[in-house]
Amino acid sequence: MQGERFELSKALSHQLSYICPKADPIDQTTGPLQSKYTVVIYKLYMEFKFLILIAMLAAVLAVILTSKSETKYTKVIVGNAEVKAELADTPLKQMKGLMFRKSLPENSGMLFIFDKEDYYGFWMMNTSIPLDIIWINNDMEIVHIEKNVQPCGILCPVYKPNGKARYVLEVNSGFVDKHKIEVGHFIDIT
Repeated sequence: MQGERFELSKALSHQLSYICPKADPIDQTTGPLQSKYTVVIYKLYMEFKFLILIAMLAAVLAVILTSKSETKYTKVIVGNAEVKAELADTPLKQMKGLMFRKSLPENSGMLFIFDKEDYYGFWMMNTSIPLDIIWINNDMEIVHIEKNVQPCGILCPVYKPNGKARYVLEVNSGFVDKHKIEVGHFIDIT
C-alpha cells in the first residue's frame, strides 16, 4: 500500500504541487496528515476534472455567443478575386472566428489582423464549413496556405504557417485552387 501511494504521488507531484505545495508526496519527511490531504485533493480532482473542463468551455462559449459588437468588413484582393472579408481585429472576434457558421457566401471570408508578425496557429473547433486558410506577412505576401481544412468538434489539429504572418484570411474551401493562389503571391487590403 505504501509503495502504491508513493508511485501515485510521484506521478502526480507535478500536477498537485500548485494545489498543495507543502505536501510534497515524494519527500519522505512530510507528515501523514499532509499526504492524506494530497490524496484527498487528488481524488476530488480526478472525480470532477471532466466537469471543471466542461464548465470552463461553457463559460468561454457563453462569452463568445453573447458578445454583440459591430461587424466591420474590408475588401481583400487576392489574385484575380475580390473577397468581402469580415474583420477579426479584436481578441474576442479572433477567438470566435467562423465558429458555428453554417455557410459562407462565395467570395466572402474573414480577415484576422494581429498586432505583429508571428507564427499564428489556427484550428477548426466548432467550425461547420471546410476552409482554405491563407497566412500573409507585413509585406502583404502570402507565406503559407492550408487548403480544404475540415470541420472539427473538440479535439482538433492546429495549423501553423511556415513563415511569420500578421494577417490570416479564411475563405471557402476550393477558393485557393479556383483562383490559382500560391505562396509568394501578394494581396491588397482596401
